[in-house]
Amino acid sequence: MSTNVVAVVRGETIRLRDTDLRAGAATQQQLDIQALEHIIAALLEPWAAERKLEPTAAEIDALLAALASGEREPWNRKAPRLRQFARGWVWVRKTQRALHQRYGGRVIWQQTGPEAVGAYPQFLLDEEHAGHLRFPDARWRTRILDIARNFPGVDIAPDSLDEALNGTPAGKDAGVARPGRDAGR
Repeated sequence: MSTNVVAVVRGETIRLRDTDLRAGAATQQQLDIQALEHIIAALLEPWAAERKLEPTAAEIDALLAALASGEREPWNRKAPRLRQFARGWVWVRKTQRALHQRYGGRVIWQQTGPEAVGAYPQFLLDEEHAGHLRFPDARWRTRILDIARNFPGVDIAPDSLDEALNGTPAGKDAGVARPGRDAGR
């Protein structure tokens, strides 16, 4: 099966199967978003490690305590799977906060919390300049940067960004911008 090379990230080749494009398994925008997400994920892990964004035990404990505060029955906050979930949640939050602090831009709500999508275009360019990202085909570079600049999603209202990026887990509602009215673009 032949594949399309989308990018090379820190020596890892990111590919998109030709059959996915022909079969109509998704729209072109969805495929471009998927490719961008693979690239971002491959770049963020070492970027976050270089900035020492690894969650601390205290941060994990604080999240688990906040989540447990509304529960009727106690649960084991030491359970490995629960701690792994909490570690991932805290890591995403810290990494997205660091991206937004470094690059600014739009922040949207995703299933894992706020995502600093407005940071992605300059982040990608910086990683490319540093030699961590390479696009063998200039057309993929154009498409990936275009989707990074126009990433779809519901913006978090500017007056709620601080709470969203630094706040507590689900259950505390941060403001959501209304499209076209106060989207903060």
